[in-house]
Amino acid sequence: MAKEDIPALQLQRHLTDTGYFTHYSHFSGDTIYYPDSNYPIVILSMGFEGVCLEKYLLVYKKNSPKNTDCMRVETDCDIDYGTNYNKLDYKVFNQTQFFTRDVSYEVDSASKVKITRNEHFYQINKKGKIDSLKKKPNGLILPKFIPMDVTDSN
Repeated sequence: MAKEDIPALQLQRHLTDTGYFTHYSHFSGDTIYYPDSNYPIVILSMGFEGVCLEKYLLVYKKNSPKNTDCMRVETDCDIDYGTNYNKLDYKVFNQTQFFTRDVSYEVDSASKVKITRNEHFYQINKKGKIDSLKKKPNGLILPKFIPMDVTDSN
């Protein structure tokens, strides 16, 4: 999938839920994982006028024009140094498993930063729905976590 803008009308024909639309957002294709599997995974990027970028993971049934499930898996917004900040990342491991890492940066009045990580594991079931898993599946290797510096270096 080329990283090109996708018109809203085209997206509306292919999404079961169009609650992601605002007049400030635009979508572009990002990545397709396992296009020949029973449930290909599509990553769509949504931008908000250069301030934020979000990525959504959509599951499709092979040869079906509508997705079976969807969830936000990445956020990348401008940082207002000295204030609280959240960052969401993801990794697709195989045809049915992926995870998200939600990192919260809390800045106190002394500019000290408390970092909280929440990692969630998911599996695509036989109906193409995303199920949350209670623990990390065996054999998966997580990407290394490198905290961001959210304090102003000026």
